[in-house]
Amino acid sequence: MSFRNPKQPKPSKDLDVSHVSGNVSEDIKRLLAYPWESLYLGEDDDGQWRWWGYNSDLFKRTKVTEVSVEKNALEAKKYTGKVVCEIDVERDMVNPDRVLQGGCTAFLADMCTNLCLFALAMHAGGEQNSTSQALNVIYHAPSPLGDRLRITSTTISLGARTMSARVEMWSIKYHRLIASAVHMKMLPSVPAPKTKL
Repeated sequence: MSFRNPKQPKPSKDLDVSHVSGNVSEDIKRLLAYPWESLYLGEDDDGQWRWWGYNSDLFKRTKVTEVSVEKNALEAKKYTGKVVCEIDVERDMVNPDRVLQGGCTAFLADMCTNLCLFALAMHAGGEQNSTSQALNVIYHAPSPLGDRLRITSTTISLGARTMSARVEMWSIKYHRLIASAVHMKMLPSVPAPKTKL
């Protein structure tokens, strides 16, 4: 099982990760600071690996500022993955009231929680290939056009079949909680072998 297709190119060693704090290796920082360079690539019809798909431009504007893996304070034998991102609320992210649209909030929660799960899985030397099972978002306050969000994602669990993470989105400009969410994921089912009739 792998979270990356083995044919996908690895991120260049030249990628600058000086803006990313945290205690993980430079290789993990390169993967997570620039996920469109390595994690979320799709093979095009011409055989080229490219970053494309739903809201790909939005995720490129999300700046990863920290990637850490620390001992879990409550479970001595476990670790917690943490990723902090920042993004400005721009015109393509808001509703007609000029505040962050709910679907955009859910998208950011989905993508950012994936990053902390990747961080923990890679730090442990494993690999992670999962699909969303449930995403529960709570909307606390509006985030207007021009706001800047700090999105902090932390793992809750990383098991053999299921995994989960939580996220909080804070307004840097207005110092308030915008949204929080819990994301449950599971390993995809293995397709049943085709049988001849």
